Amino acid sequence: MESRGAETAPDASDTEAGLTLKQALQTSAFYIIATGLFSLSMLVTSLHFFQVSIFESHGLSAQTAVRVFPVSALVMVLTIPLIGRMLDHFRTAWMFAAALVIMAVSLISATQVESFVTALVYAVVFGLNNVATITMFAFMWPRYFGLHYLGSIQGTGQMIGVLGASLGPIALGISQEIFGGYTPMLLALTAVPVCCAILALFLRDPDLRKFQPVQSTKSTI
Repeated sequence: MESRGAETAPDASDTEAGLTLKQALQTSAFYIIATGLFSLSMLVTSLHFFQVSIFESHGLSAQTAVRVFPVSALVMVLTIPLIGRMLDHFRTAWMFAAALVIMAVSLISATQVESFVTALVYAVVFGLNNVATITMFAFMWPRYFGLHYLGSIQGTGQMIGVLGASLGPIALGISQEIFGGYTPMLLALTAVPVCCAILALFLRDPDLRKFQPVQSTKSTI
């Protein structure tokens, strides 16, 4: 597997200066990242919101749903450093695609929760899913657009994430009303992160040569 060093990375000084929000909006990278993060936020929030209901719809108790939360938390604690190190060594596009695939696997595993053992499997996968989502939200914007104008760019990205989080649970609520359960919608929604993962493979560094250097208006105080 190729290391991240094989990517065409911007010059360090350019990365520190970064692109403005207006410039970032002119790149394909912005929309690929925004679409992927939107889907991650939408779907991970849906699973958090409906986890107890999903478990109960499969014949498990609410107590079982609550008991597996610490398993997900433990997985998160143990794997956050690992995901960070992997981002240092492997292509960002591949890592972003992998995060989206893990999201799809979480959705599928939620439909297979029928015993305490399968609930534990789901909890492990969901813990990885949470780690991937949190890390990608923190990493992707500065990685591709630099640090100097990160506030406006990441602020816009967070707005997109909040929009996704607010819309996601609606789909599962509709599924419960129409189908009397969550499985049909969970399986249908797997198409979203899978398509985003394929799109992520086309993610490339913005060509900074297309943009003139922007004079900073930040105060030095």
